[in-house]
Amino acid sequence: MSARTDPHRGARRGLTPLLLALALLGPLGVGPGCAASKERWADVGIEGLSFQNLYHSLIDLMEVEGFHVLHRNPGAGTFLTEWLPGISRREVRGPSRRRVHVRIEEIEDDTSTEEDEGAYLVNLRVEEQIIRKGGMLNTGMRPNDDWEAFPDNFDDAEYLVAKIRAMLADFALPDTTPAPEEYRTDDRGSWR
Repeated sequence: MSARTDPHRGARRGLTPLLLALALLGPLGVGPGCAASKERWADVGIEGLSFQNLYHSLIDLMEVEGFHVLHRNPGAGTFLTEWLPGISRREVRGPSRRRVHVRIEEIEDDTSTEEDEGAYLVNLRVEEQIIRKGGMLNTGMRPNDDWEAFPDNFDDAEYLVAKIRAMLADFALPDTTPAPEEYRTDDRGSWR
């Protein structure tokens, strides 16, 4: 069959630019790596504590956990910690660093009065960045501009929320998040 009589010749020619475009978009972050920009927040409800006491308690907890609070904005109910060097990530064979974003939002309640302390929702995110260079285990000692976004460390965020629940146990609202399927009980209350 000659090139002039091949009925699929035009379809194959149109497919080549499409495949080339997909190959170029992968390294630009429109492929599997784009999930790194997705933010994952853990939260806990607090009731019966003043905003000022809650804000300072959260700052104290971050300091105890090794996260030095860098940017404070009590008017907006937010603060941000500085970067904390992490461990070498096995997936990328390079170092990581983390920082915590905290956001406190007032929960509106029609039944609250002026003398109530209020109810708040504490949102917490642990942002993580990595360097994709094998053999570099600790770059926390020297500046480096090769950091790139990595998926948020949701395990650390949940750990910090559990610490908040323990520290403020008298004020924490019940957790309404459903347990993962493997931790649920059957109809008789036994673990599956």
